Amino acid sequence: VIGGIYKGRKLKSSEGLKTRPTPSIVREALFDILGERVKGSYFLDLYAGFGCVGIEALSRGAAFSMFVEENFKTSSIIKENLKLLGINSGYQILAVSALKSIKKIYLYNLKFDFIFLDPPYSESPFMKFFELLCENNILSKGGEIIIQHSKKSSPEIPEGYLLKKEYNYGDTSLLFALKKED
Repeated sequence: VIGGIYKGRKLKSSEGLKTRPTPSIVREALFDILGERVKGSYFLDLYAGFGCVGIEALSRGAAFSMFVEENFKTSSIIKENLKLLGINSGYQILAVSALKSIKKIYLYNLKFDFIFLDPPYSESPFMKFFELLCENNILSKGGEIIIQHSKKSSPEIPEGYLLKKEYNYGDTSLLFALKKED
C-alpha cells in the first residue's frame, strides 16, 4: 500500500493467476490525481485482481470500496488482504464478471464517486461498459470513470461522456471520463 493509514503494508498475491496488478507508480499517480477527493468517497474497483486499487482507496479515506473480481480464487485473496490489514467493514466483494456486476450494483441502489476499470489488455469491453452504465446509472453526479489501458489502444469515449484527461506512464495509460450533465 502506497499511502494513507495502511502505507507500507504488503498485500498478498498469488503466482499463476491471470492478473496484471496496477503498477505502484500508476497507483501512486492515480491517487495523487484524485487527492483529497477520495476521502469519504464510494469507490468501485472493477477487474479488482488482488484488490490493491480499492484497498489503496480505503487506506486514503474512502468510505466504501466495492471489489469486483470474477475469479473466485483471486477474489478470496482480496478478502485475505482486507483481513490482513484489519479492515472489517466499508467494503463488499462481488465474485462476478465486471459487466454483470453493473446490473447487480444498480439493484443495490449504490452510486459511486469513482469507477476504476482495469480489464485485461486483450479485452476491450469499454463500449459495452458505457452502454450498461447508461442503462444502470451507478455513477454519482460529478463522479469519474477511470480506465487503465494499454497506451497502444485508447478506448473510445461514447456520446454522453466527456474525456477529462489522459495520463501516460510507460506502456500504461489512465483515462478519466465524466458523464455529460443534462
